[in-house]
Amino acid sequence: MTEKIVGLDNPELNQETNDIWDRIAGPWDEDFGPDGNQHNAYITDPVTDRLLDLKQGETVLDIACGAGRYARRNIEGDHSTGTSRHTITSWDYLDATPDMGLSVRNQAEKQYFSERPIGMLLNACFEHGLVIDRLEEPVFPDEVENPRPTGWANFKLIPFSMACRLRRIAV
Repeated sequence: MTEKIVGLDNPELNQETNDIWDRIAGPWDEDFGPDGNQHNAYITDPVTDRLLDLKQGETVLDIACGAGRYARRNIEGDHSTGTSRHTITSWDYLDATPDMGLSVRNQAEKQYFSERPIGMLLNACFEHGLVIDRLEEPVFPDEVENPRPTGWANFKLIPFSMACRLRRIAV
């Protein structure tokens, strides 16, 4: 079962996941707004800009981690070549069995999560000729605070996420 899920060979689970996201996407986008939240403003957008360092005419595959904000922000003057949706999820770090939960406060319905061991994710890239040539673990700047004591912006020495740049190597 794990191999099928990891291999994205589960059309029923894919469809259920897509149906859930179709139902929660509107409220999710309303909650984050067109410009995102603190995490987008101080973590994901700056690190993605640095790692991609996009030049006009370059091609990028948006793997749809989020609501498409980054793609929309960078698409001015260009066009999309197509969309394909595949979603598979799990919760336990070393177990790729699907699990559900809530991502944001006030979310009306649980969604599937896609938690995978980092080795599983990166090895799949390496097996297809990609290498990591840059890695960052960004944290919020000192001036950013969160009123909730456990908010990520209050943890200046614990990265919320890890970002890596993968490039195809010539063989």
